[in-house]
Amino acid sequence: MNNFILVQWKVECLENDSTYKNHITKFIDYIIHIGKANRPVSITLEDVIDCVGFYNKLGKINTIKSMESHLESVKAFYKFLVEKDYATDIFSKISSYQDFKELIIDKYSLKTVKEREWLDELIVVEILEKLDLYFDSHSINQNKRSHEYKRFFKYLALRIFIKLTLIAPAKRSVICSLKKSDFTDDFRSVIINGVLIKVPTGLYRDITGTLALVEQENKRQFRDCDFLFNVISGESFRGENLNDWFCSFLKHYEIIEIEDEKTTYPVEVIMNSAIYQLVRNGTNPAFISVINGTTLSAIEKKFYNNNFLKHIIDIDISINHEINKSNYCHLI
Repeated sequence: MNNFILVQWKVECLENDSTYKNHITKFIDYIIHIGKANRPVSITLEDVIDCVGFYNKLGKINTIKSMESHLESVKAFYKFLVEKDYATDIFSKISSYQDFKELIIDKYSLKTVKEREWLDELIVVEILEKLDLYFDSHSINQNKRSHEYKRFFKYLALRIFIKLTLIAPAKRSVICSLKKSDFTDDFRSVIINGVLIKVPTGLYRDITGTLALVEQENKRQFRDCDFLFNVISGESFRGENLNDWFCSFLKHYEIIEIEDEKTTYPVEVIMNSAIYQLVRNGTNPAFISVINGTTLSAIEKKFYNNNFLKHIIDIDISINHEINKSNYCHLI
């Protein structure tokens, strides 16, 4: 990726001034996504508009303020390119900058930030990557009373909660109530809502590594009757805490756009995102209702409606695939 000429220019630009790093990086990532990173002359104002739309869909640019910050950042990047004689300024073609912004506002209905029912797969992947990145760059070799020390264990709990919910999209209260006795002795499986769920290798390492660390710090073993998240975060842990930690994490890494005054973000969006993917993959809704611990009718009402179905790619292929499973198809 560093071989792209636009990436090289970005690095040079940010070495000079990192003020606009966040949105310049977003813009370059989008240009790479559309295959123009080595063709800077082909980049147009339409690409700038579509870039806002791309991140709007992901929940990263939802407000007028955020859109304006993005445009100012891209303009600053092009100012640098012009000064270096690398490219011409595509914004010079705009007759009215205010009209240009109004066009984008109207096109993507930019108003206020809304909490999303589920997250795009790319966002979920980014959440997982940023959580792992945090632990790659932080350790617990700090004062136990420090804010960073406490945050370290909060994020340990958050990472395990998110990964457990993604493999078994049960309600928050169910995941938060898991005890050691709910896991097999080797932590390779866990019982959630009566279903024995296999634990992926990555999550297995997170759980066993976290528990070993906590046991070392607290100087006591994890007992069968102990609640997993109380062991990690302390006896005062409540499920609602995860919403606060999740909001703090999302803001810190600027994963999705959240209003400045907001201090909590519902972790239920992870459960919904996992269910969303199961539905898109054609999973039997009866199976989803069992692991989710809710009624089949509730799952169907939320995820099997016309508003949802329009998001399914190649719905005709999916329907035909299900029809072809019928024994009658082999008789016709």
